[in-house]
Amino acid sequence: MAREIKSNNRVTFNQQRLHQNCATEIEVPSAQKKRMRKELVEKYEKKIQELTSQCQSKTEECYQAWMDLTVATEQLEKFQMELDNKFFESCSFDQTMEKQFEKIREISNKITVLKQDHYKLSREAHECVDSVPDLENMVSAVQAFVVMCEDLKMKYGEEQVNLMLQKSHFLP
Repeated sequence: MAREIKSNNRVTFNQQRLHQNCATEIEVPSAQKKRMRKELVEKYEKKIQELTSQCQSKTEECYQAWMDLTVATEQLEKFQMELDNKFFESCSFDQTMEKQFEKIREISNKITVLKQDHYKLSREAHECVDSVPDLENMVSAVQAFVVMCEDLKMKYGEEQVNLMLQKSHFLP
């Protein structure tokens, strides 16, 4: 076989070959060198094609992975925005609930004060009623006087009408 010498990324062949058994150098004919070069060029072109194909495949895989990452990032941003909106809504709801609870506490306190005032007024009214002796008899008597007063008003009205009639008979 011919020896390869790599210099500056180029492959060259010596003009001579080594004998397999005795290691003596043998002159390689030009046609054989061309064939060997052609075989090596074909071998390297095939290797380049394989590597190019692998590179293309890896490029497509990377592109697909990048696109998947982009989609996932967009979805993550969308979910993050939705989460932020829900968090804001939750905070607003909590603040609203706190304000409503505060109003309920204020109303509850006012109701408690009103109940205390009602109890106090009721107690004072009972004390006032209890302080008047025979209040029931007095109320009954007042009601009877009211009825009697109404009767007297009616009788007075009737007498007035009679007097007017009598005056009209005597006066021309």
